[in-house]
Amino acid sequence: MKIGKGKDRFFFNRVRIFVFLVSIIFFFFILDAAFAQTETKRIQSVPHYILNGLRAYGTEGYEAAVNKWFEGSPWANATVIVARNVFLKNIEMLYGKYRGYDIITTKETPTSRMTYIRFNYERMSGYAMFISSRHNNRWVLSDLDLHKMQKIADTP
Repeated sequence: MKIGKGKDRFFFNRVRIFVFLVSIIFFFFILDAAFAQTETKRIQSVPHYILNGLRAYGTEGYEAAVNKWFEGSPWANATVIVARNVFLKNIEMLYGKYRGYDIITTKETPTSRMTYIRFNYERMSGYAMFISSRHNNRWVLSDLDLHKMQKIADTP
Protein backbone atom coordinates (compact mmCIF):
# COMPACT_ATOMS: atom_id res chain seq x y z
CA MET A 1 0.00 0.00 0.00
CA LYS A 2 1.43 3.30 -1.00
CA ILE A 3 0.91 6.13 1.42
CA GLY A 4 0.34 9.53 -0.08
CA LYS A 5 1.21 12.87 1.33
CA GLY A 6 -0.61 15.04 3.74
CA LYS A 7 -3.58 13.76 5.69
CA ASP A 8 -3.20 10.07 4.70
CA ARG A 9 0.42 9.96 5.91
CA PHE A 10 -0.47 11.82 9.10
CA PHE A 11 -3.33 9.38 9.81
CA PHE A 12 -1.12 6.33 9.08
CA ASN A 13 1.58 7.58 11.49
CA ARG A 14 -0.98 8.16 14.22
CA VAL A 15 -2.36 4.64 13.77
CA ARG A 16 1.17 3.18 14.02
CA ILE A 17 1.84 5.13 17.21
CA PHE A 18 -1.50 4.04 18.67
CA VAL A 19 -0.81 0.35 17.89
CA PHE A 20 2.68 0.68 19.38
CA LEU A 21 1.36 2.23 22.61
CA VAL A 22 -1.39 -0.38 22.95
CA SER A 23 1.24 -3.12 22.49
CA ILE A 24 3.42 -1.65 25.24
CA ILE A 25 0.46 -1.39 27.63
CA PHE A 26 -0.53 -4.98 26.86
CA PHE A 27 3.07 -6.12 27.50
CA PHE A 28 3.09 -4.44 30.93
CA PHE A 29 -0.22 -6.07 31.88
CA ILE A 30 1.21 -9.49 31.02
CA LEU A 31 4.41 -8.70 32.92
CA ASP A 32 2.42 -7.55 35.96
CA ALA A 33 0.33 -10.73 35.92
CA ALA A 34 3.48 -12.86 35.78
CA PHE A 35 4.96 -11.06 38.80
CA ALA A 36 1.68 -11.40 40.70
CA GLN A 37 1.70 -15.17 40.11
CA THR A 38 5.30 -15.39 41.33
CA GLU A 39 4.46 -13.45 44.50
CA THR A 40 1.39 -15.62 45.10
CA LYS A 41 3.55 -18.75 44.84
CA ARG A 42 6.04 -17.25 47.32
CA ILE A 43 3.28 -16.50 49.82
CA GLN A 44 1.79 -19.98 49.41
CA SER A 45 5.18 -21.55 50.14
CA VAL A 46 5.52 -19.73 53.49
CA PRO A 47 4.31 -21.74 56.51
CA HIS A 48 1.08 -20.35 57.97
CA TYR A 49 2.57 -19.69 61.42
CA ILE A 50 5.15 -17.35 59.86
CA LEU A 51 2.45 -15.41 58.00
CA ASN A 52 0.34 -15.28 61.20
CA GLY A 53 3.34 -13.87 63.07
CA LEU A 54 3.98 -11.27 60.36
CA ARG A 55 0.35 -10.15 60.57
CA ALA A 56 0.60 -10.01 64.37
CA TYR A 57 3.79 -7.95 64.12
CA GLY A 58 1.94 -5.32 62.12
CA THR A 59 -1.10 -5.16 64.40
CA GLU A 60 0.07 -6.22 67.88
CA GLY A 61 3.85 -5.74 67.89
CA TYR A 62 6.96 -7.87 67.93
CA GLU A 63 6.17 -9.82 71.14
CA ALA A 64 2.95 -11.17 69.64
CA ALA A 65 4.83 -12.04 66.44
CA VAL A 66 7.55 -13.98 68.28
CA ASN A 67 4.91 -15.90 70.25
CA LYS A 68 3.08 -16.82 67.01
CA TRP A 69 6.31 -17.89 65.31
CA PHE A 70 7.33 -20.22 68.13
CA GLU A 71 3.83 -21.49 68.95
CA GLY A 72 3.91 -25.29 69.21
CA SER A 73 7.65 -25.49 68.60
CA PRO A 74 9.57 -27.89 70.85
CA TRP A 75 12.66 -25.71 70.30
CA ALA A 76 11.06 -22.68 71.95
CA ASN A 77 12.02 -21.82 75.49
CA ALA A 78 11.98 -18.66 77.56
CA THR A 79 15.59 -17.80 76.73
CA VAL A 80 15.04 -18.07 72.98
CA ILE A 81 11.82 -16.04 73.05
CA VAL A 82 13.26 -13.30 75.27
CA ALA A 83 16.39 -13.03 73.09
CA ARG A 84 14.29 -12.59 69.92
CA ASN A 85 12.06 -10.02 71.64
CA VAL A 86 15.08 -8.02 72.84
CA PHE A 87 16.62 -8.09 69.36
CA LEU A 88 13.41 -6.83 67.70
CA LYS A 89 12.95 -4.17 70.38
CA ASN A 90 16.49 -2.89 69.71
CA ILE A 91 15.93 -2.98 65.95
CA GLU A 92 12.79 -0.88 66.31
CA MET A 93 14.65 1.62 68.50
CA LEU A 94 17.35 1.96 65.81
CA TYR A 95 15.35 1.51 62.58
CA GLY A 96 12.00 2.99 63.54
CA LYS A 97 8.49 1.60 63.47
CA TYR A 98 7.78 -1.67 61.64
CA ARG A 99 6.04 -0.98 58.29
CA GLY A 100 5.71 -4.40 56.64
CA TYR A 101 7.69 -7.19 55.05
CA ASP A 102 8.88 -8.68 51.77
CA ILE A 103 9.40 -12.37 51.12
CA ILE A 104 12.88 -12.61 49.63
CA THR A 105 13.06 -16.35 49.05
CA THR A 106 11.78 -19.72 50.21
CA LYS A 107 13.37 -23.14 49.85
CA GLU A 108 11.98 -26.51 50.85
CA THR A 109 13.50 -29.96 51.28
CA PRO A 110 11.67 -33.08 52.51
CA THR A 111 12.81 -32.34 56.08
CA SER A 112 13.10 -28.55 56.32
CA ARG A 113 11.92 -25.21 55.00
CA MET A 114 13.84 -21.96 54.86
CA THR A 115 11.96 -18.67 54.54
CA TYR A 116 13.94 -15.45 54.19
CA ILE A 117 12.08 -12.23 54.99
CA ARG A 118 12.97 -8.53 54.82
CA PHE A 119 11.36 -6.49 57.59
CA ASN A 120 10.68 -2.94 56.42
CA TYR A 121 11.06 -0.27 59.09
CA GLU A 122 10.85 3.53 58.87
CA ARG A 123 14.59 4.08 58.38
CA MET A 124 16.13 0.74 57.32
CA SER A 125 15.45 -2.92 56.72
CA GLY A 126 16.09 -5.90 58.98
CA TYR A 127 16.21 -9.55 57.96
CA ALA A 128 15.01 -12.87 59.33
CA MET A 129 15.74 -16.42 58.29
CA PHE A 130 13.07 -18.81 59.50
CA ILE A 131 14.08 -22.48 59.56
CA SER A 132 11.15 -24.87 59.91
CA SER A 133 11.25 -28.58 60.65
CA ARG A 134 8.61 -31.29 60.75
CA HIS A 135 7.36 -32.11 64.24
CA ASN A 136 4.32 -34.32 64.86
CA ASN A 137 3.48 -34.20 61.14
CA ARG A 138 3.41 -30.39 60.85
CA TRP A 139 5.87 -27.59 60.22
CA VAL A 140 7.14 -25.75 63.30
CA LEU A 141 9.87 -23.18 63.76
CA SER A 142 13.21 -24.71 64.71
CA ASP A 143 15.39 -21.61 64.33
CA LEU A 144 14.90 -17.89 63.84
CA ASP A 145 18.00 -15.98 62.77
CA LEU A 146 17.40 -12.25 63.04
CA HIS A 147 20.07 -9.97 61.58
CA LYS A 148 20.69 -6.45 60.36
CA MET A 149 22.49 -7.13 57.08
CA GLN A 150 21.10 -9.09 54.15
CA LYS A 151 22.72 -12.53 53.82
CA ILE A 152 20.80 -14.00 50.86
CA ALA A 153 20.16 -12.23 47.55
CA ASP A 154 16.64 -11.52 46.30
CA THR A 155 15.35 -14.10 43.85
CA PRO A 156 12.68 -13.56 41.24
